[in-house]
Amino acid sequence: MRIILLLYFLSIHCILYAQENISLLLKSKTEYKDSIQIAKSYSNSNFYLIKNSIVNKTPESTYTYNNIDLGELYKIDLFNPLQIKLFYKDQNSIVILDNKLSEIKKINFNYSNPLINVVAFSSANENNIWIYDEISMRLKKYNYIKGSFENIDIPIEGEVKSLKGNYNYCWLLTNNHLYKFNYTGSLIYKIQISEMDSFNFYKNNLIFVSNNNLFLFDESDGRIEKINYEKLLIKDFFVIGETLYIYDKDFLNQFEIKIN
Repeated sequence: MRIILLLYFLSIHCILYAQENISLLLKSKTEYKDSIQIAKSYSNSNFYLIKNSIVNKTPESTYTYNNIDLGELYKIDLFNPLQIKLFYKDQNSIVILDNKLSEIKKINFNYSNPLINVVAFSSANENNIWIYDEISMRLKKYNYIKGSFENIDIPIEGEVKSLKGNYNYCWLLTNNHLYKFNYTGSLIYKIQISEMDSFNFYKNNLIFVSNNNLFLFDESDGRIEKINYEKLLIKDFFVIGETLYIYDKDFLNQFEIKIN
């Protein structure tokens, strides 16, 4: 299952590769089977994916959510633990949960007008969600309280690989470019970049994965720096604070990120 992170120079056509030494120090290696931990110590909660259910374990209680009618759970967005977002791609639907995994909102984009086909989504500010619509080939901002869309009139070139946002910005990665938008949808930069599969946030930078290699993208100067580590089969990864978590075939690997 796939569960699937300043003024800029818009004239930049490539990203420079730096020589700074960035490495990973292995802190722990934990075997997993049916249970996949998708966030650790996140707002005093540990979130797990167990088969097709999301589970939130706190010191006091355990909460579980499963929606058989919507099929396979494709992506979980835990940016805001009070508004957890689940994407069921086959049903073109997003479910929003509170921290006890009770439904706040269920959105089926098959009934939107005009029709929207969501291929990627992420949290945005307040009650908004960033979505990429395959039909119009546009990034859109959806307010799930009002049920309204704001269209971002910037053409997106290439196949969308990853989309992630926070309260202030949205990053969209295609097979050819990395786009960054502010919270209103204005384009901050568009940089040519290729052969990256996905990314996650690390401090004020991004970590990319490409063919089981990891790269740190420094937004302050546009450089990409390869991270040195014993190569693993990367099924998924996430970052919390100074710690990088990598799922390989059988283990959850916990690393400290070291920059020399």
